[in-house]
Amino acid sequence: MNLPLWIAARYLRTRRQSGFITLLTGISIAGVALGVTALLTVLAVMNGFENEIQTRIAGTDAHVVFLGENTGGVREPGALVARLKGERGVLGVAPFTYVKAMVYRDGLTEGLVVKGVDLAAERSVTSIGQHIAPPLDSIPIATAEGLPGIVLGSELTARLGARVGDRLLLATLRSDRGSAFGFAPKLQAFRLVGVFTSGLYTYDSSFGFTSIGAAQRFFDLGDAVTGIEVRLSDMFDAPRAEGRLMRALGTPGLRANNWIELNRNLFTWMKLEKAVMFVILALIVLVAAFNIVSTPTS
Repeated sequence: MNLPLWIAARYLRTRRQSGFITLLTGISIAGVALGVTALLTVLAVMNGFENEIQTRIAGTDAHVVFLGENTGGVREPGALVARLKGERGVLGVAPFTYVKAMVYRDGLTEGLVVKGVDLAAERSVTSIGQHIAPPLDSIPIATAEGLPGIVLGSELTARLGARVGDRLLLATLRSDRGSAFGFAPKLQAFRLVGVFTSGLYTYDSSFGFTSIGAAQRFFDLGDAVTGIEVRLSDMFDAPRAEGRLMRALGTPGLRANNWIELNRNLFTWMKLEKAVMFVILALIVLVAAFNIVSTPTS
């Protein structure tokens, strides 16, 4: 006979005159079972939630990003992209621009971050291209009527009441244009060619994507880009890979960050919440276990 089962049966069976004790023992065992079930279920749900958030963030953000040390950005990005592609553990590399602006349509104005990308290269680094409707092979530098194309997040599009094909006006203070009254914003018409839906409100409500060429012209960046994104074979190795890749580049005037560091507060909160839930549910199991121990056997 199985020894653990024999011991359990020995102490669960009682004489007929102590049947009430058996009932108490059964209730205590049921309490332990329910507590353990609740503990495993909650931890499984929270682990799944954490993994889903990590997958979405790591899919929308690059694993490692190299930036210029100031607003001048990164000059001659092509050479850096070629060197990064040859490094161990690198799956994809893409240059990008990243500038804040205002978007205007029919009296409605919203702030946004305009990210200039080469959509073909961006697909090797992030999941942006998979969440654009209608699907695009590239974001046009100039549409049929000569306007540059732009893709907006779904929440931002809804607030503007815009649809694919609408004409939007972007404004930026990033220029050296002046007027008789002082500094003047730069305005440029864009054509909405797609809508981006990531499932993360922060991105869907405040991001827009255009081509690198259109962004460089509109924001007066010249041939510079804001930075270079890198996708790794192991996204959790990003902190160590960041330093290794920086040393491999050996280029002064660069700084780097990674997706874990950028979202440290969110991940810290999720780990703390999971630890607190574990303690609370473990106490339930502990109370039920004490009931079993304190129940007399005769």
